[in-house]
Amino acid sequence: MTGRARSRQAGLLAFFVASLSQQVAGQSLSLDPPRLEVSVKAGEEATESLLVRNGGRKAVSIRISLEPFALTEDGSVESGKASTGPHDATGWVRVNPTSLEIEPGETEVVRLTVRAPGTAHGTHWTALFAETLPDAEAPPETVSIGLRLGSYLYVSVGKGEKPAADLTLSSGAAAPEFRAEVVHRSGGIIRLDGEWRLLDTKGAVLRKERLAFPLFPGAKRALHWKPSELSSKAVGRVELRLTGPGVKLMRGAAVGVEQDRSK
Repeated sequence: MTGRARSRQAGLLAFFVASLSQQVAGQSLSLDPPRLEVSVKAGEEATESLLVRNGGRKAVSIRISLEPFALTEDGSVESGKASTGPHDATGWVRVNPTSLEIEPGETEVVRLTVRAPGTAHGTHWTALFAETLPDAEAPPETVSIGLRLGSYLYVSVGKGEKPAADLTLSSGAAAPEFRAEVVHRSGGIIRLDGEWRLLDTKGAVLRKERLAFPLFPGAKRALHWKPSELSSKAVGRVELRLTGPGVKLMRGAAVGVEQDRSK
């Protein structure tokens, strides 16, 4: 995930966002687990816990907050009000505590209580962030470095939906690479394994490449492949196969002519 800077009255505090742990300027902070999956019935509550650990050399002040988030096609995370959508669960979650003082080597527990509305169903999500605060005793002109870590909460309400995803594949004679897009169209996280295959004009395999990644609810994932053999006149077809629990996808395209098919 990328870093971002925020101005403060006490100076400039640059936050480096991480999914599990981060170290900078003598500070070390970890948030465990980096992802939570919770099942709850509509109108009922469920509680989960996270651990925040200070592995640095001095005490730190931590602020705990919730923000909507969305995943981009390259798998990166965008958070904030602009990421609010129909699957946002931020308003369903209470956090206790919302601030912490953690001594070096100590670990504190943060509890999340999720209450799903009575009309809710399907999968919804939000992000919990733990961020270190500037030293209140530092001079106003001081530039201090802090940390910001995220843990991503997925809430499944009611019966789980059957995993579903769509896959598209494109190629062309003038294209420098093959391009595919996977779209998650159901609840729950799908963990996909797959393989790119480059075939010659007789169907023999010229090149293979394995891939594996999680696909989160509501997310799109862009995939690219540029095998060195693409310039060969013997190339006839490319195929991409992806499988996961309850999901089986395959697309193939003749090089230079798009020919999608699925199983």
